[in-house]
Amino acid sequence: MGEEKRERSGDYERMPPAFKVLLDFARERGILGEEKKGTENPTIKCPRCGHENPSEAVFCGGCALRLTREEVERYTRIHESLHEMVSLLKEFPEFKDAPRWIIEDAILEGFRKALVEFVNSPEYREKLRHPDKKEGMVNMEVIKHQNSITTRTELFVSIPQGALIDIETTGLEERVHEIITFGFVSGNRLSVIQRKVKDKQPFYDEIKDIFNKLSRPFYAYNCEFEEKFFKEQLGIQLEATDLMAPWRKLAERKTKKWPKLEELVSEPEMYFGVTRISAKDIPTLWNAFLSGGDEKLLEMIMKHNKADLLRGLYLLVQYPHLYELGKEIE
Repeated sequence: MGEEKRERSGDYERMPPAFKVLLDFARERGILGEEKKGTENPTIKCPRCGHENPSEAVFCGGCALRLTREEVERYTRIHESLHEMVSLLKEFPEFKDAPRWIIEDAILEGFRKALVEFVNSPEYREKLRHPDKKEGMVNMEVIKHQNSITTRTELFVSIPQGALIDIETTGLEERVHEIITFGFVSGNRLSVIQRKVKDKQPFYDEIKDIFNKLSRPFYAYNCEFEEKFFKEQLGIQLEATDLMAPWRKLAERKTKKWPKLEELVSEPEMYFGVTRISAKDIPTLWNAFLSGGDEKLLEMIMKHNKADLLRGLYLLVQYPHLYELGKEIE
């Protein structure tokens, strides 16, 4: 008996290192087959098909699985998980007397159908189009044209109907000053279109075309400002629901000044006293861009517009019935 053990030990020592690792792993996992009479080396049971293979085999003789440590470990985990699921299902009376192989086949077939359904789904096709898009994260797309820059951001919330709009201008007088930024939220997409040329007409043509395709109704905070610029600069008769209206009425009733949008919905920068871009900074940033051509200045304008849209979206989401908002506050 002692001589037999020494012979086996010698066989083990003569094995290539890779075979030793695989053999040790197989013994640890309990997938080492019984030694067959007339052979000195143990066999390795394939975790995929169950075929008994010589310890020196690189591929399974039954299914051609590569018998590396990684492959053996991977398939062993799969079978262990399947075994656990079968054990759980057999606790139900409906499956108590069913053969294990039938339950295993049913589970695997269910996975196959689910995968086929998924790869044919719009969600999967979207992932193929945007492979870098992380699950659970906001995705932003930047598009640069000759006359404008557009950013599109996919949000976690959406407007079920209509569009929220906001503009940035070179000043407050609609007959003298011009529109330089047009932002909107439609569905779950927030878009900001930024003009980057002095000539206003190409930009105006672009935003008029986009505006005409947006669904109604429109929402805007202090919509009178948007309405007068749309009429004077774009020749569009805008009719929008004013998100400010119920808060203005409440302020008047409590003899307070009309609230600015950032006063109703603030940002962390305001709390910590960090310098931030406000509406009064927009004309200065625009003129500086025209002088030097630094597009980072335009990005600052777009960031401000985006922040205002998100604040307006909060009011829409938090207070969906704007006409009943006064009663809700009371």
